[in-house]
Amino acid sequence: MVNKTNRILVTGNQGYIGPVLGAYLRRSMPDAFLIGFDTGLFASCLLDPIVWPDRQYDLQRYCDLRDLSEDDLLGIDAIVHLAAVSNDPMGNTFERPTEDINLNASLRLASLAKAAGVRRFIFASSCSVYGAGSDEPRTEADTATPLTAYARSKVALEEGLRKLAGERFQVTCLRFATACGLSPRLRLDLVLNDFVAYISGPHLKVCSLTHDNSDKDRTRRCSASVGVGFSRTACTRYRPSR
Repeated sequence: MVNKTNRILVTGNQGYIGPVLGAYLRRSMPDAFLIGFDTGLFASCLLDPIVWPDRQYDLQRYCDLRDLSEDDLLGIDAIVHLAAVSNDPMGNTFERPTEDINLNASLRLASLAKAAGVRRFIFASSCSVYGAGSDEPRTEADTATPLTAYARSKVALEEGLRKLAGERFQVTCLRFATACGLSPRLRLDLVLNDFVAYISGPHLKVCSLTHDNSDKDRTRRCSASVGVGFSRTACTRYRPSR
């Protein structure tokens, strides 16, 4: 596990998942030094304006991902990369910024991180990379067929990270499903839109079950998945490029 000498940088920490992840990391790795990195665009979008959710982070930095430098990463041991133009509808509307941030700036971040001596890079990818498919579960062995700018940016970054990965730069890509559940910075755009789209139908089926059929909060499960990424034996990583 991470000890007190480790410094973990979380990009996009002031979004939907970041506050839940910060709380998870603080509980599971109490001695780690947590650094938040965000533009602050959604910093004030709080369910409870009295409680500041980023109190779990030891340091909060405000900067555009595209302006980050190698000096900003010196002394960092691990990066959890959440920052992105999020979801398919946003990517379709803002295709150029999606490529610029989700791919170009993110790949630059990883390259700078490797040069600065960062040892671990955990990337929040998406199950959107599989495109439109059946209801059957997908695995890492299934073919990626991205249909949107958002999904294409995720696949392209995964491939770029694969080339950077090595013994001294361990990369983990987590293909999350659409997150739902409670967060101090709650977002309802995708789930609420789906509900509205189905409101004229005879019924609405909500599938948010784990392998043991227990109902779980996906924001917490996403955070727990990131925690797994810190375990050398519990998660498959890209092998070093040859």
